[in-house]
Amino acid sequence: MPTIVTDDRVVLCKISPVIRDAYEMRLCLYMAKTSGRSFVLQVPERARVEPALLLRIETHGGLVAEAAVSEYTVYFGALDAEGAEHDGWVLGDSSALEQLRGNLKSDQLKHALAPGAEWCGSELVALRRLLLDERFAMQNIDDEDVQGALLALFEYGEKNGGTVFAQ
Repeated sequence: MPTIVTDDRVVLCKISPVIRDAYEMRLCLYMAKTSGRSFVLQVPERARVEPALLLRIETHGGLVAEAAVSEYTVYFGALDAEGAEHDGWVLGDSSALEQLRGNLKSDQLKHALAPGAEWCGSELVALRRLLLDERFAMQNIDDEDVQGALLALFEYGEKNGGTVFAQ
């Protein structure tokens, strides 16, 4: 889900301090390439873009631009124990993240679910328990139940020694 699409550009805006080479990035880059547009990843100043992602963007004629970001998309992903992406999905834009936080009773979950966060080990166990106590209905951009999709990522990370991240 790109943040901005114009006649000549596909722009994906992120606010995470670390930007991973996740499925969302590859999909937006593919969208730009196949539609004859250029790809721009807009990130805050001093954000660290993973070298593999930077190379992929440059190889396909895109660029990374540092600038203030007010609107952005939110992606949740799970990595296996070796750091390879296992699964992930786009929640939506910044307003979707605010909606998710507004649906939560747990202040700990509200603060934890933020772009740039990553969780592993006992953190995943604790977050999964908190999420199991929540009751809300919300869909991500793929029309999946957000609570169930988050629980699946947390469970995968917990059982496989992996990491779950938000960007």
